[in-house]
Amino acid sequence: MHGKVAAWPTERQETVDAPNYRPCYHYASRAAACRVCQRSANHTIARCATAAFGRSGELVVTCGTSDRQIVRLSAATNDLGSSHSARMVPSAACYDNVHPAYENWLSDNHITTADGRELAAFNPYFAVLHPSRYFAPGLPHNLGRSVDRCRVLTAPMQAECRFVRDNPAVTWDSPRSPFRGIQRELFVNQNLIFNASGPQVWYCDPYGHNARTTPFPGSVQQSIASIQFTTSEPALIFGTEHRYDGQGVHSPN
Repeated sequence: MHGKVAAWPTERQETVDAPNYRPCYHYASRAAACRVCQRSANHTIARCATAAFGRSGELVVTCGTSDRQIVRLSAATNDLGSSHSARMVPSAACYDNVHPAYENWLSDNHITTADGRELAAFNPYFAVLHPSRYFAPGLPHNLGRSVDRCRVLTAPMQAECRFVRDNPAVTWDSPRSPFRGIQRELFVNQNLIFNASGPQVWYCDPYGHNARTTPFPGSVQQSIASIQFTTSEPALIFGTEHRYDGQGVHSPN
């Protein structure tokens, strides 16, 4: 891995009834697309695409693998998402156990030609631990605050919940809140190439579609090695131990 791997989807879009299509962000800039680069002894790929996190108009409300529900909030406005991508947000139940609430954004990206031939595929995930929000049907924008959920629990098991219960002045957007989303993870999953003996430079639209070898208005250049690489690799996880904290950091961030 080299260069700047795309960082985290932002919490600044504070409704949980919004569309699926979101830009990803680089560490130092707010670019409108994700660039995931991988280099090894036998293959090099540099691809850029605007990622869809789940199908338009829906999200997955979850608290572990045994508690998962697809919620349809609005009619679809695009067909960019797939069954392998998702916008996963915690349910109220996530605060009544010993495991931290967890928000996860799953992408499923493909570079394809106009006739549907696949050139490359990559599917990084972006996760946030202890987010400031959870899915709360019936509240404005279906959005509840983690601090409020903790305060209605009789005997909270999570240290974060006990802290906000014992400190009633801490609000959801306070720098003192433990629910600020400052612990984040990047999962680099599969990076596949289907371009044996093909050109190394392609141009496609921002969603990875209509790839061809010559540029066109609005196209994004892709660098894809002239190889076939379909080996499944274990996921690489980055950032788990790091805290993206600093003086005054608070939600939404």
